[in-house]
Amino acid sequence: MNVIQECGNKHQFKGRVYMNDSYSHGAFPTFIVGNLQLREGNWYYCVKLPYAGLIQIGWATSGFTPRSSEGLGVGDDEYSWSFDGSRGVLFSKRKSYLLPGHIRMQPNDVCGCGIGINGQNTRIKYWLNGKYLGTTFEHQSDIASTTVKCNLLPNGSNTTYFPSVSMNA
Repeated sequence: MNVIQECGNKHQFKGRVYMNDSYSHGAFPTFIVGNLQLREGNWYYCVKLPYAGLIQIGWATSGFTPRSSEGLGVGDDEYSWSFDGSRGVLFSKRKSYLLPGHIRMQPNDVCGCGIGINGQNTRIKYWLNGKYLGTTFEHQSDIASTTVKCNLLPNGSNTTYFPSVSMNA
């Protein structure tokens, strides 16, 4: 099965995307679009999961180092953030936060992941099958229904972002 498959064509990236497969081996591989370093603007990508399974979808920055053998992927450190649609939780800094609404991905669902990069106003949003789930991470705002503040600028004002997906193989 091809790991990458188009799930929409409204606003396609016109360049070529190279997957960094340095971390794509082991029980919990992470796929990184390594040649796409984003510094500003609004960006979006989507993932269609043809089968049920553990998947963490999100954004990462320089400093993110997934460790497949330890089950650590996107959202499991201070340099990445993710939504785990199989468990209905958000991940940041190795902690999970329950997403309100008992949301779970099913086989063939499409999860959209967007980021608005605007310095102190940077935010990450998610969609599931076209339904807006909301802003899940916002710089210096509480994560989910906690009082834990989110730091979306771990590398300061020059932070760059790239799409990342970790999944159970």
